[in-house]
Amino acid sequence: MENDNAVTDEVVEENYYEWVIEDWDKLENKKEYSPEFIIGGYRWRILLFPKGNAEKEYVSAFLDNLNVKDENATESTHVCAKFVLSVRNFNDYTCFNAKPSHHRFNGKESDWGFNHFVEKTQLYNENKNYIKPLIEDGKTVFSVYVRIYKDELGILWHDFANWDSKKETGYVGFKNQGATCYMNSLLQALHFTNYFRKATYQIPTENDTPANSVPLALQRVFYNLQYSSQSVDTRELTKSFGWDTMESFTQHDIQEFNRELQDNLETKMKGTAADGAISRLFKGKMKSYIECINIDYNSNRIEEYYDIQLNVKGCRNLIDSFDEYIKVETLEGDNQYMAEGYGLQDARKGVIFESLPPVLQLQLKRFEYDMERDAMVKINDRFEFPERVDLSKYLSKDADRSIKYVYRLHSVLVHSGDLHGGHYCAFIQPKLDGKWFKFDDDRVVPASKNNVFEENFGRSNQDNERINTHMKTRITNAYMLVYIRETDIPKILAPIEDSDIPKHLSERIEKEKRERERVEQERKEQHRYVMISILDNEVIKENSNRLDLCNLEMKQYPISHLKEYKCAKNDTVGNFKSTLGQVYGVDKSRIRFWNVVRRQNRTKRPELPTDETDDMNMLASHKPLPREKDNYTRYLIYVDYTIDPQLKITNEYNFMVFLKYYDPYTKNMEFVGNYIISKKEKTFADMVPDFNKKKGFPVNTPLILFEEIKPDMIEEIPLKNNSTTAEIGNGDIICFQKALTEEHYLRKDPNAIVSIPKFFEFVKSKVLVTFREREDKEDEHFVPASREFFEFKLELLKHMNYDEVARAVAEHIKLDDPMKLRFYVGNNNEYIERSEDIKLNSLVTNTRFSSTSNTIYYEIQDIAITEMEVKRFINVKFLNKHHQEQKTYRLLVLKNASVGDLLELLKRSMKIDTLGDLRLFTVMNGRIDAVYSNDMSIKTLDPTIQEIYAEEIPEDQKDIDITKSCIHIIHFKNDISNYHSVPFIFRLLKDEKYPDTKKRLQKSIGMNDKEFAKVKICYIGVNNNSYNSPQYIDEQQRKYLIYNIFY
Repeated sequence: MENDNAVTDEVVEENYYEWVIEDWDKLENKKEYSPEFIIGGYRWRILLFPKGNAEKEYVSAFLDNLNVKDENATESTHVCAKFVLSVRNFNDYTCFNAKPSHHRFNGKESDWGFNHFVEKTQLYNENKNYIKPLIEDGKTVFSVYVRIYKDELGILWHDFANWDSKKETGYVGFKNQGATCYMNSLLQALHFTNYFRKATYQIPTENDTPANSVPLALQRVFYNLQYSSQSVDTRELTKSFGWDTMESFTQHDIQEFNRELQDNLETKMKGTAADGAISRLFKGKMKSYIECINIDYNSNRIEEYYDIQLNVKGCRNLIDSFDEYIKVETLEGDNQYMAEGYGLQDARKGVIFESLPPVLQLQLKRFEYDMERDAMVKINDRFEFPERVDLSKYLSKDADRSIKYVYRLHSVLVHSGDLHGGHYCAFIQPKLDGKWFKFDDDRVVPASKNNVFEENFGRSNQDNERINTHMKTRITNAYMLVYIRETDIPKILAPIEDSDIPKHLSERIEKEKRERERVEQERKEQHRYVMISILDNEVIKENSNRLDLCNLEMKQYPISHLKEYKCAKNDTVGNFKSTLGQVYGVDKSRIRFWNVVRRQNRTKRPELPTDETDDMNMLASHKPLPREKDNYTRYLIYVDYTIDPQLKITNEYNFMVFLKYYDPYTKNMEFVGNYIISKKEKTFADMVPDFNKKKGFPVNTPLILFEEIKPDMIEEIPLKNNSTTAEIGNGDIICFQKALTEEHYLRKDPNAIVSIPKFFEFVKSKVLVTFREREDKEDEHFVPASREFFEFKLELLKHMNYDEVARAVAEHIKLDDPMKLRFYVGNNNEYIERSEDIKLNSLVTNTRFSSTSNTIYYEIQDIAITEMEVKRFINVKFLNKHHQEQKTYRLLVLKNASVGDLLELLKRSMKIDTLGDLRLFTVMNGRIDAVYSNDMSIKTLDPTIQEIYAEEIPEDQKDIDITKSCIHIIHFKNDISNYHSVPFIFRLLKDEKYPDTKKRLQKSIGMNDKEFAKVKICYIGVNNNSYNSPQYIDEQQRKYLIYNIFY
């Protein structure tokens, strides 16, 4: 709730009312109300609990509003008021007790006040605050002073318990993933930069997936911000950045995040309708210059920028900060400029803007390094910024003056807290129409200009002095401002039309929305329905070449797909049979339901048909299965419509078995159908003619019979036995084959699996393996080689070796050379070595290769792994002339190759004719570990602990011994262990003075004057100096010779 002293809303009316109580002791009711009174057009009463409300030791007093609870009041009816309740002596105004408060009176809270208004003991006694009792001769006066506010924004003292951002403001916010509020505020600012949003929509993303595509994930975020009625989730977007869950709970630098996001989008926009949009919006140019005062010599450099960093410390406002930014520095005395060909000269040094972009992103430097504390600190100084600003005076005389450089404030990004943590939000004027809104994660509320400006300027020096340094305070101030050039507002903020949104995007999101709504509706209805899974002869036929009637649990084999029906709990047997009759194309009278039980041997078999009539409840005769993850109660039922429905089936007579026929030549087990054993005394020899008829064989064909008791128990049934002696009953499986000798089968087919027991051994040697294409984690835009084969399942034999598995996979994905397949145990870098000794069974069961889902990842390589056995991949990062990473090359070289061979291969890969001699060096912990000569072996390179770099040898380092005239340059921030960037080799000149060495160093790293001015130079590890103790060079020592420190 807002600080009541910070109210800036207009006062509608203020007035007071007194209630005289003539005889306190006659107040016998628990509640006592004063007469109604009117203030500000509203009806009020004082509500009194003479005997206390919460505690009997106190009198309780409240201000009660009647308007908010009358029959004409709505949910939005409310009154905002400050008030002071008091009780005083009837005759003496100086003897009183008063308490102030404020409240938003509404239908839920129509009265507000104090349970502990005054102690009962103080009513009749004098004390240090008043010389007379509050009640004297039974008389006292209760009064209230009320000040009513207009509540211009509609949120004054709002509790936001049921706040609907979309309904109240037309906008929605973001869900906070943990520490993503800084990102949420920037995304809102970019979203309401309509030109940016439209350009983002123009990036082709039809074939992308949100998890791997920043543009698509951002398009989805923008679409949902525009059309959703609920706060928007950003997890897809952060996942597309490559962030894991922990990174989502880590605050990133907002400027760095903004640049990385825009760089990513700018790359994806190339060659599309949006090409150049980022530059057109945010890119400006500035000129760094040095002008000699006494001679005609100057040095200029034009640089591009996408945002401007402005100082807060020492600047009162935005204009002061811009003035400081372009302030001219005079280089004189010991700080003279070295003009090439003229020596040291007095000069003027500065920066001027050549152009300002349509959208100006200003980063306010609220976080700076404090040298005295040797730590980063937050600058909370007051810094004012205007709603409208003219920046014309900061442009060079050569700038395009046909453009008016007057800007309007569009967004204010705000940080509340200190350096170590806090909260981010944004104040945005989406249409630049004077209406501001505060975007605070999932909540969007209207905002006043006071909220936007005064509350986010920061603290004045007087404020700083008033705040107790030992108190923790959450100080709120702006850290980023977005201005839009007035002349470009119509173009930048042009409304987004439906036609601007890619059709595939809206269709996909709306489809997902409908599916969520369907699932939610289904979830709400779950208590009214159950799921019935149907086992029938079609399922049994599909599974006949495997184990049992169906497979619902053993994941090493294909899972059977049962028909599933959602059935109302009050549905009848007859109604459900009618539904199935339409599916099977039979009259419902032929359908018979069987209970399916799980036997002790873990098989699932029909036990007995249910004895039920059409008017009975469908669930009355069936037992539910254990609940699954979707929370539906499930039932498993066997359905048959082939057996005479009038035939009575029991465990004593007319029991049903399932028949399967096995053909050794085709190695195929076939489901033949159901069979009714009508008499227990009937032998299996008597049944053989019936089995032959079922299969279509001559009735006298000799057969061998087996019972499939469970997957690892297949027993022969002697033909002389009957069902009793063979212990055959309802739901059992009888398998049969022709009674031919093994020699007979093997003469015709040496590879024949000659018997039913051996067939089941063969089936048990199979395993269902999921193959999934390995994602390239270094490529955030990885797209599978073929979406069709991104993931698939193959049923293979456990004893297959690497090459056999590769051939099976290659055949399935239509790959000509199986040896171009490499397999991995997971979606990581642990690949499986090709070996004759490794069998498929070990890949999916051994501890090293354990995988509960039997998943193997595969990768299609450009070269065969047989070639890889004599070669190795090495990633080499090539540096540009300023020692910055230009590109990483993945090079395949012989394992016994030399460094010279590796560099020659790199040259061929780069295809640059003008490239000179290269050298290779490695880096560990931010420092150069070793520089390699061309004749050294690559066996010494270890990419697991080293970063490998190559660069063109600079002209001044060719044909010299770098160990005698060169040093290693490293980069660090604050602490030597906090290294960054790529270290490099730098040559020292024997008689060169420090200023000249420093100038060559600046040129070598390609840093502009403004940025290089912040660089401090030191040396470590020289003359017994510790590698952890940097020795900083005195910038005033102009005759200092760096060469002499090292050599």
